[in-house]
Amino acid sequence: MNMLATRGLRLTEAREEAISVSDVESRRFLNKALVEYKAFRQLQTSKKNCLHWLNIEMAEHMMDYIQLLLDLRNEVVASPTQKYEDLHGLLRYLSSKFQLLPPSLIIHDVEKEGTNAVAGGGFADIWRGKVKGRSVCLKVLRLFLEQDERARMNIRDQFCREALVWRQLRHPNILPLLGSTPICSLLPFA
Repeated sequence: MNMLATRGLRLTEAREEAISVSDVESRRFLNKALVEYKAFRQLQTSKKNCLHWLNIEMAEHMMDYIQLLLDLRNEVVASPTQKYEDLHGLLRYLSSKFQLLPPSLIIHDVEKEGTNAVAGGGFADIWRGKVKGRSVCLKVLRLFLEQDERARMNIRDQFCREALVWRQLRHPNILPLLGSTPICSLLPFA
């Protein structure tokens, strides 16, 4: 199955999940969150008070809903709009606040191949891997090397930010982000 077909299947599954949840309720919570996020960005509210009413389950649902809207928008429109930028900003803020990615981006049953990394970078190593029989490239964080908890949280925050931005990129010279685990990003092995 080619990459576009795989992405299409994931979007179809995400659409079905979004339909199963009350769309009106999701939009109401999203609009409330966007208003608070915009006020926070304009320094009209403190970071402590911004979205204090969200628990982790609501945040996960909202992040999935936002990611769905961004994915659907990327299929239709190529240029960013203010609403797109606000949605993407809110998604990054929620990711940072709760230290997680949208559950729709999480891929399970990832297998690392080999005993040595193929390459390395600033805070991650590159490994070969497989997901459901498909060869993938794994960008695995080196969190275990960092002893300082604040530094680990900063690395995790950078990882989440990178994954969320990468997910939105569409260009022939950029490999698409297929998904993530809590400690690695997955992309096609080129």
